[in-house]
Amino acid sequence: MSDPARGPASRLAVLDGYRALAILAVIAFHYSVRWTPPRAAESAYPYGSALVPFQPFHYGWLGVEFFFMISGFVIVMTLERCDSVGDFLRRRLARLWPSMLVCATLTLAVVDLLGEPKEHVGGWSWLFSVLFVDPALPSRLLGIQAAWVDPVYWSLWVEVRFYLVAAVAFLLFGRRFLPGWLLFQCAVVAINLVALRLGGGAVKAVDLLLVPAYLPYFTMGIAFHAIFRSGRWGALPLAAIAVATAVAVLQAPTLFAIEEVGGIGPILLAHAAMLALFALFVRRSPLVAPFGRRGWARLGQASYSLYLLHMVAGVVLLRLLAAVLPPYAALAAVLALVIATALLLFRLVEEPAKRALLDATARPVAALARRWPWQRFATAPHGVPQRAAGAEAPQPSPLLPV
Repeated sequence: MSDPARGPASRLAVLDGYRALAILAVIAFHYSVRWTPPRAAESAYPYGSALVPFQPFHYGWLGVEFFFMISGFVIVMTLERCDSVGDFLRRRLARLWPSMLVCATLTLAVVDLLGEPKEHVGGWSWLFSVLFVDPALPSRLLGIQAAWVDPVYWSLWVEVRFYLVAAVAFLLFGRRFLPGWLLFQCAVVAINLVALRLGGGAVKAVDLLLVPAYLPYFTMGIAFHAIFRSGRWGALPLAAIAVATAVAVLQAPTLFAIEEVGGIGPILLAHAAMLALFALFVRRSPLVAPFGRRGWARLGQASYSLYLLHMVAGVVLLRLLAAVLPPYAALAAVLALVIATALLLFRLVEEPAKRALLDATARPVAALARRWPWQRFATAPHGVPQRAAGAEAPQPSPLLPV
């Protein structure tokens, strides 16, 4: 087998491997410490709190922040291939929506049919989940009861808002995207500090529109993309990484409830590890080449569906299987089931549905760009995105992130 560190496509396969690492970290957290004391009033696991002493599992939720970094990197690649804001949004819709529709429906069925009454979710929750809208917003406006079908969907709400902000920024800054984005990141920090002093509705408005809590992770990914593309450790991307890292570290004590997770030390170490992995990736280091091998890359490609499926439905199935299997055998069976299902969904749903939606929306979106030329990106004259000869064709992925 060829060296996975060689060649454009295989270099990007390392990012898929990083997605696999991120989703496994998240799963480890959700299947070991999230739903058992001290984080929960009672244990939802058949093995109780037996895995709680294993400290690395307590920080698996940081896989979500790693997903945000990856997203920042690949979204720039996607923007550079797009003709307009509409073209970008249709590509994101084609990538995100089919799996969300299927996974939210499967989760709803598993929870409502096999879960306990207190775990059931209704039709409103399903509707807002598949629309990527935080159910708390329409719940307040319409006076209804709704929640995410699976609590992990909160990160998709963060991703969607980042896509909108990134599209506007790319429209405004074009080829000067990185310096424009760095100015935007600094402005968001200042605006957020003012909002925190004002309190109340100002904080909620800034959080809704600008995503200040998680924006630094996207900024890190955007800056690493600039280094990857140019092959140079330029002053501007390094400054963006430094600013974003400083903001992330300074807000960590409030964002991550440090007193509940054992102090700031492990959080800082995890952030350093994420930065190091990206630094090795953009340097094309052979140290991270194993992440590009077939098994890691395939799991990373299916990480979106796996993320959407694994938690609530997985814990319900874990509890049921434990009635007929030893606890850890039940855990192994659930892991095998959700991973196999995610791999199948990637092959049978994600890819075919994405192609179908892209084909169906190509002409209407192109017509819209001709009618409203203001939404055309300056980097894509005459409807043909500029891309250097031989540049790798990206395989963007959401969220994944959690």
